[in-house]
Amino acid sequence: MTLLVCRLEVLAKVANDALGDFDEAFMLIAGQRF
Repeated sequence: MTLLVCRLEVLAKVANDALGDFDEAFMLIAGQRF
């Protein structure tokens, strides 16, 4: 059970980092377009 929670936390962190990178890239692309 503890291992599962640990994995979920790692997954959440990775997803959060990926979302942050995507957000930055999106802002960059949007900035170039408009």
